[in-house]
Amino acid sequence: MKTINIGLLTMLLFLFAISNIHAQTIIFCESVDSYGKPINSADTFDVSQQGGMLTVLLKPGHQLNTTVILYQIYSFEGTTSELNNIERSEVEENWLFCWIHLNFIEEGKYRIKAFSADNVLLGTGDVYIKVDKSRE
Repeated sequence: MKTINIGLLTMLLFLFAISNIHAQTIIFCESVDSYGKPINSADTFDVSQQGGMLTVLLKPGHQLNTTVILYQIYSFEGTTSELNNIERSEVEENWLFCWIHLNFIEEGKYRIKAFSADNVLLGTGDVYIKVDKSRE
């Protein structure tokens, strides 16, 4: 009986790990090369008081299958989130990745959700922005 329980637990942990690998399909970085590789990716960025531009890379693990990506930008106040903005990007259906440049001005935690034109969630990612008061 212990062997079955250990086997079941191992299988559940494996499935959980696989689901988490594909959960972070949005990557925050400074730029993206022509092969879709993020350059200087991180989940925390320092920006000046005037703000800073980040690249939001969407890699859903399959073709985009849409001609429009809608990026919903949420900010967090404690545990509650608020939709701040929606950005639209034109893409090709057969692309495997795409990116958009977003300007962040205010410090805080943000969540970006990417949807296809027919409202299919393609990716989500969280980033924390710090305003560096010493930078101009």
